[in-house]
Amino acid sequence: MDIGCGNGTYLALMKRLGWEVAGIEMDPEAAKIASSNFGIYVHVGDIATAPFDAETFDVITMSHVIEHVPEPVRFLGEVIQLLKPSGKVIIVTPNLQSLGAKFFGTDWYCWDPPRHLVLFTPRSLALCLKKAGLSCQHIYSSPRMARKVFRKRLLLQKTGFFSHEYEDSLTNHLWARFGAKLFEILERLGDFVFYWGEEIECVAVKE
Repeated sequence: MDIGCGNGTYLALMKRLGWEVAGIEMDPEAAKIASSNFGIYVHVGDIATAPFDAETFDVITMSHVIEHVPEPVRFLGEVIQLLKPSGKVIIVTPNLQSLGAKFFGTDWYCWDPPRHLVLFTPRSLALCLKKAGLSCQHIYSSPRMARKVFRKRLLLQKTGFFSHEYEDSLTNHLWARFGAKLFEILERLGDFVFYWGEEIECVAVKE
């Protein structure tokens, strides 16, 4: 199951790979697209109202979801109720320990108030998982969003906003591309020791 599955593109891929899939999505229009285009069952609402039996799923994924939850430990407790014994939870979320967070301060793109309610370091996320009854199997950071975060800061400096109709032309100059690539390289170099990547990626197992 994918929590916050959007229009179901990821679930459709997993379905083609042979998985039985389902989703949870707050946006009814996105859920409708997933159902009509891919034939996937998507519950419209949150996990607390989802009509799934306990211990239904082998794997539950959530990408950029947990930072929107006001009580992450309680939320994870609801998640593991739906997992089979030894089932896995896979989480992707912004990294408060990233190089972007350190260098850009209040200009860091992933603050995203008021939508982001709780942000994590790898250590604090692992602690939440443990409190909820999950054992952290793998946790690391990824610089996948490094260039985007760098460009968004440039855009904010130029326009005062993270979104602009001329974003590509404003942030696509040669020096901007060079700066973004250099920033990504720095994140990669520090990723193994300092968890400098912009995203935390985690695999946890139900205890």
